[in-house]
Amino acid sequence: ILITGIHTESIAISKSITLRGVNPLTDIIQAAANPSTTGSGSRVIVVAGAAAAALNVTIENLTIRHGNFNANGGGINIDKITNLVTLKNLVIENNFTTLNGGALVIAGSNVNIIGCSIKNNSSSLDGGAIIAAPNNGSATNNIVNIKQSLIDNNTGRNGGGIYINGNNSFGNTYKIDVNLENSTISNNSATSLSGGNGGGAIFTASANLIGSSPFVSNVTLKLVHATVYNNSHAALAKSGLQFAGANKTNFSAFNSIIVNTDAIATKALNFINTNTTNVVNCILGGLENATDFLGIIDDVAKNNLKGRTATEAGLTGVLTSDGGK
Repeated sequence: ILITGIHTESIAISKSITLRGVNPLTDIIQAAANPSTTGSGSRVIVVAGAAAAALNVTIENLTIRHGNFNANGGGINIDKITNLVTLKNLVIENNFTTLNGGALVIAGSNVNIIGCSIKNNSSSLDGGAIIAAPNNGSATNNIVNIKQSLIDNNTGRNGGGIYINGNNSFGNTYKIDVNLENSTISNNSATSLSGGNGGGAIFTASANLIGSSPFVSNVTLKLVHATVYNNSHAALAKSGLQFAGANKTNFSAFNSIIVNTDAIATKALNFINTNTTNVVNCILGGLENATDFLGIIDDVAKNNLKGRTATEAGLTGVLTSDGGK
């Protein structure tokens, strides 16, 4: 289906389809003419069947904006899609939810996010931009790939940019892998108080994978050629990547820049509750709870630099949008 111009409506997708614009600057689907944070409106798009659905859905070359909803997913809700949803060359902006996932909810679904700009979204609860979780109802492991995209200036209680939830009791019969490649997570904020979970950039809450013995984690996060920069939380140690949950998130990073500001006390990466398997060719800012992984980080053959400021990493200004253009 070709979408041109500005359309003010909410769309429900329950079959395999391609929804396509020509240019996201001019081809727009919006829930309302103006943005709002009252929670009294609607989301923009829901992709879901009556139950778990083996659909193939592509949404591309569009702006998705002005969702204002009182349930998960202010902009887009993808629920139990067991084949693949592809979001390509989208601008997802100025969406709000009173619950989780200001821009996007991915529940029990396989999703590719390619060349998208996800910015200026907010949630009252977790995942200012994105919340992703497995769901036992989909009866499958899930993979979320985020490539050549920008996640910028989003706000949520925890996981200002992304919240990855192992979904204890509701999704932990299955795994979720989140892979970030050639993407930037910048200027996002987790608004919980200093005692909260935090994770201005990313927060993960892993769960024990049901059926494993001994229990293993059902959450894996991998960064490749990623930039994580200038994210924030009231507790400086929780400003960047933060991990918690019943088990340890499987974490690795390759050829990535993970820094915060020019103040090393504002931590870019807190290793607590991780199973860090590899860090290679990375520039790292202030680190917290890194002692158990210094053998990896300081391995000369792995060519990492730690304790670096944003300026030392070459990040001295506002990062431009890499996606949705």
